[in-house]
Amino acid sequence: MNWNFDIRITLIYLFFGIGWILLTDILLQIIVDETGIWSAVQSIKGVMFVAASSVVIYYVARYYMRQQQEIRKKLLKEKNRAEENDRLKAAFLANLSHEIRTPMNGIMGFLTLLENPCHSQEHHEKYLELVKQSGERMLETINNIIEMSRIESEELPVHVSPANVNSLLTTLYKRYLPEAELKGIRLNLCNEVQEKQLKVETDKQKLIAILDNLVKNALKFTPEGTVEIGCRQDGIGVLFYIRDTGIGIPDEWHDIVFERFARVDATLSSPYEGLGLGLPIAHFYTRLIGGKLWFESQEGNGSTFWLSVPAGQERFEAGERPSTVFNPSP
Repeated sequence: MNWNFDIRITLIYLFFGIGWILLTDILLQIIVDETGIWSAVQSIKGVMFVAASSVVIYYVARYYMRQQQEIRKKLLKEKNRAEENDRLKAAFLANLSHEIRTPMNGIMGFLTLLENPCHSQEHHEKYLELVKQSGERMLETINNIIEMSRIESEELPVHVSPANVNSLLTTLYKRYLPEAELKGIRLNLCNEVQEKQLKVETDKQKLIAILDNLVKNALKFTPEGTVEIGCRQDGIGVLFYIRDTGIGIPDEWHDIVFERFARVDATLSSPYEGLGLGLPIAHFYTRLIGGKLWFESQEGNGSTFWLSVPAGQERFEAGERPSTVFNPSP
């Protein structure tokens, strides 16, 4: 039978109270013969019981109140979290509609313009390029949604294979250099890995996807300045970093930046495209390959994201952070 707290504490009080009275009465009958002494001892016994029971009740009540306070704090925290999740989901759905409808309107609009034979070849090529850009944007949105649904359904196996660190960094740098130059941003590569053929045993595709998301975010949220891709050997693996001089992340967002639906600027009027799924996907992939992902950021002063990947089959325990942390060159 599952009794409530008040019933349990009442039964415990009765049990010890009656037990104390019966036991002490039996002992007094054995030890004390005189009536006067018996009466005095009975009074002392009553006072002792009241004092002891008062202390016990005080500590039990204080413990109970503390438990209730903790429960209220947790409930309030969960309530606020649920309300924030509802708000973020609503913003996510609004942005999802925007992210699909906007490129689709662009595609349909420019295809209509392409049907007009009066336009010059130069205009046709420009319209085709814009159609391609809109298609790529919508494809990226759909891919992120599909990937998040796969994460939710836990249908993401890990395929471990050797990945050459130097080759990976060079490919990453060359892939995003044109985009950086188009935005007028300096893209730097700071590779401190001495061993040219250094390889890590990991899921190569997921590692590439993590770094892709981090570099894309850095370029997206850096209106001007520098984005730096860096890497060095760590004690038990490889430590990557992506550093930017962009808008940074406000302090109040530090605890939820890796959560689904979270986005620093989730309004439709935001100048930044995307659904805010890049970092949650990167964070999940990092856990999947046994690495660690964290960041340092201040609003208005840019961000640095750190990714530590074990070189072999070693994996970090939950909550553990690699010991080696270094400051990349400015």
